[in-house]
Amino acid sequence: QIFNIFIDLEKNLPPLIEKNNGLDYLYQITEGKQIGRLIMKNDLLIVDKDDSDQDLLVEVTRKPIYGYLEHKDSPRFPVYQFTQADINANKIHFILNKIDDRISEDYFEFDVVDKHGNILKANKFFIRWSLVNFEENELSIMESAGKVRVHIKKSGNLKRFSMVTCKTVSDTAKSNRDSRSYDFIHTNVKVEFNEDESLKA
Repeated sequence: QIFNIFIDLEKNLPPLIEKNNGLDYLYQITEGKQIGRLIMKNDLLIVDKDDSDQDLLVEVTRKPIYGYLEHKDSPRFPVYQFTQADINANKIHFILNKIDDRISEDYFEFDVVDKHGNILKANKFFIRWSLVNFEENELSIMESAGKVRVHIKKSGNLKRFSMVTCKTVSDTAKSNRDSRSYDFIHTNVKVEFNEDESLKA
């Protein structure tokens, strides 16, 4: 009997970083009011033709300064190793825990190791964000002024669209929502910052 024999060369291909876009904005994560963001496969994608995503290990060699990486299964604990499978399953967060008005950028360095021992060394993953604050801490306004303009400043990464909600809150002065006899008209507005805009009123 005649039959064919196929011989495959056993390959040992190194991993390849196909995407390393970093994070260019952060937001308030609802659980616990933390500020951070998921790292998804659109942000970091490592591929290897002869290893599974579970076998592609990311080892953090220089941790971020102003935050930490967190695994969804172990909240509030920094992690220094995770896999591409963890990223694909939306389990890796960056959490910002040191907020400084002068700082809007951080990064971590990492190596990638596959099951066969191939290593990609000294890769950087950048994290950038913006801060939105009132420009003045305090305003003195005459009651006869009628209207007041409050300035809102965006600093840090200006390359992303941002939207914040600004609303008045009653204290000793009462709004038209609080009583029939009121001192001011309640305001609730959305303020939008387009790319490269840094000041709105």
